[in-house]
Amino acid sequence: MRAWGQLLRLSLAPSAAADAAAGMVLGAGFWPSGAAPWLLIAASLAVYHGGLGLNDWADRHQDQITRPERPLPSGRIASRTAVLVSVGLLVSGPLVAGFAGYLATLQVSEPASASAALAALALGLAALAATAYDLGPRGPRLGPGMLATCRALNLGAGILLGRSMAVEASGEWRALAACALYAAYVWTVSRLGRLEDGEDSAPLGQRPSSLLRRAAWILLFAGSIAALEGLLWKGSVSGWRAWLPVFPAAWAAWGLVQLAAQKEWTRPLVQAAMGAALRRLILFTAVVAAHSNGSAGLWVAVIILAGFPISFSLRKVFPPS
Repeated sequence: MRAWGQLLRLSLAPSAAADAAAGMVLGAGFWPSGAAPWLLIAASLAVYHGGLGLNDWADRHQDQITRPERPLPSGRIASRTAVLVSVGLLVSGPLVAGFAGYLATLQVSEPASASAALAALALGLAALAATAYDLGPRGPRLGPGMLATCRALNLGAGILLGRSMAVEASGEWRALAACALYAAYVWTVSRLGRLEDGEDSAPLGQRPSSLLRRAAWILLFAGSIAALEGLLWKGSVSGWRAWLPVFPAAWAAWGLVQLAAQKEWTRPLVQAAMGAALRRLILFTAVVAAHSNGSAGLWVAVIILAGFPISFSLRKVFPPS
């Protein structure tokens, strides 16, 4: 069981579940009733962890040299079993999302049912992007771009399902800004991951510091979505609810800025910085949830933040990268 947890990166499960949860409450403005939101969370987890498992299967020969302790090169899990389970998760995720969309259509009008179908399509595209990343070429920009697309679609699937169940859908700008900034953050962190694995031949230099500072700025902008919306569209300073997400985002950004102050970078230091950036994915989605117009957004944000210590504890047994 420990080997399977390491293969599927169970320490990142709270982050994958938070994508769908934050998206739904942002899209709907409340927490949708029924089984549909829970099924979408399960579908997101299936696609996310299936992609991670397939990634290790695709990299098993390289890992025999660089990371022989991993489950596949060490022989703790058979390669054939790993690929069957991973592909099964990638295929079942969009199917479960489709069923969740079907349940949502039973509660909404015909125009809104299109968003429910798009939610399943978004998760299907995320599964295809994950598969393309695992099995296809990964350049210094193409690879991170694929990963960013996966996470943005995961968040977008939740937004679309939430919007399909909303009485009156609104907040298009917040939804688009959240997905775009999330993609930018994941792209930046993925670039840092390439330095961790030594996939870029150029010396480290100060590139990790530059990427960490960029990620910090993206986090800060993510916390300011609602406040910027008020300034840009209403021409006035929004209420305290709009500014509340700025504070946790600023705290998370400051932590990355402190890490960026490192003068001499080594692979272990990059790995530690990568772990810190990955753990902030949960805080990122909590900030997104807090931008919801309804009070449910704050509750969902608090629940998502509760996953932070869980993820942090699990990383010792199931390393996130």
